[in-house]
Amino acid sequence: MFELFTLFDNESVLAINQFHHDWLDTFFYYLCKSWVWIPLYVYVIWQLMTTYGVKKGIIAIAFLATTVGAQDYVCNKIIKPSFERARPFRNEEIHHKLHFAKELGITETKMHETGSDFGFYSAHAGNFAALTFFLLLALPRHRTLNTVFILSTVLIGFARIYLCLHYPTDVLTGFIIGSILAYTFHKTFQFVIR
Repeated sequence: MFELFTLFDNESVLAINQFHHDWLDTFFYYLCKSWVWIPLYVYVIWQLMTTYGVKKGIIAIAFLATTVGAQDYVCNKIIKPSFERARPFRNEEIHHKLHFAKELGITETKMHETGSDFGFYSAHAGNFAALTFFLLLALPRHRTLNTVFILSTVLIGFARIYLCLHYPTDVLTGFIIGSILAYTFHKTFQFVIR
């Protein structure tokens, strides 16, 4: 069964990566940078404050930040060190078939130096899923904002695969765990603001 997942992951990364273009490399590379999202984060803070009022809005922001922080901690401090699954660009079986965005700086000599060693599961996908799912529950009437976050989450997940930083199962697991944590923290948030 594990071999089937490995085959699926390897073939999926190769299939997605074969459609590389310089402009897509640059777009997906910068899409994954935190600072790109600052204007949207500021808008989310404003929406939470106007929807819930100042006191409950601050509590909502604190719960949202805790949700994403908890997801990031679970991923990077517990799961990744426990599973120690190499990223696609470090996979000797497929590395020679992959195209790497020049922005990543991955070359044959730097292959074993770049970024975190482990890729299971994707913290980017998990963090965005946690953020998005929390907002879907906290701001259900803000359809445009929620649509933007859903599309952004999918794009982030795709970008992580396209850039050879994660396998599809890394991204899907991030989506699932991020959503579960968001649901849990949102339920706690609802209990606190009653």
